[in-house]
Amino acid sequence: MPSSNRRSPQPPHDYSASSRTGADQEYTYLAIGMVAGAVPGVIVGLLMSIPLGHAAMWVSVTGGVGILLGLVAAAMVYRRRKRDGKLK
Repeated sequence: MPSSNRRSPQPPHDYSASSRTGADQEYTYLAIGMVAGAVPGVIVGLLMSIPLGHAAMWVSVTGGVGILLGLVAAAMVYRRRKRDGKLK
């Protein structure tokens, strides 16, 4: 039976710590940032569509802006943590 690379059966508290390489850690930060930006963007788009109409347009516009903001924020957090030595 193949052995697991995990140290314990518990899931990690910081999912970026379970990544094996720096590129994997960066990808994890960017993926989390995209989701963290998209969810509020979609909610804002739905709320904007109530008085303005055209739900698909507002959801796609604000969701896209949220994704971009999430990517930028995640890249800045990753670089700051890497610079401060908090990442492996």
